[in-house]
Amino acid sequence: VLSNASQNTSGFMEEKYEKELRRASLQAMSSAVSSLRSWSGDLSSIKANGKVSTDQKGGTANAEGSAADIAGQDNDTTPVASKLTGPGGKYSEATETDTARFQETLRYKRLMDQGVTSFNKKPKHGIAFLVEHQLVGSDATSIAEFLKRGDGLDATLVGDYLGDADPFNVGVMHAYTDQQDFAGLSFDMAIRRHLAGFRLPG
Repeated sequence: VLSNASQNTSGFMEEKYEKELRRASLQAMSSAVSSLRSWSGDLSSIKANGKVSTDQKGGTANAEGSAADIAGQDNDTTPVASKLTGPGGKYSEATETDTARFQETLRYKRLMDQGVTSFNKKPKHGIAFLVEHQLVGSDATSIAEFLKRGDGLDATLVGDYLGDADPFNVGVMHAYTDQQDFAGLSFDMAIRRHLAGFRLPG
């Protein structure tokens, strides 16, 4: 028994650390994209305000204004910002889009983790949280699909939710059952598949 408990605890900790690692990775990528966007904006400012010219006699690049602090002795007179942004500043627009996408992904993951944690404490509160933040639809079919995926959900609490006598929970249970595919399975195999995602109450 102690061995099984140790394995269950180990699996829970690995899942917990994996979620934290994924969240940290997304945050790091978001920060990197934000930094590139800021850097691109600075270079665009240099392009607008600085002037780069070539000395006819010495053949060396001379920079005027703020470009001198960045360009130094670089002989390439092509503005750096134009290399990064391209015509119309498309690089900056793409970077902004990527940043927004990463931030939205982080928000989704954060709210979903909160919802799953809440469900694993009090199932009805967790479902209400997920519906409120539009992560799961409010209808029985959508909730059944979420429970069927079972990402991070406690199987015992899923069973408690499906086994609740509340009419709405009964509707979710029916929708959960309707989403199962028992084609070609024997009776006992069909029962096993149906019970794979939750544990019977009691």
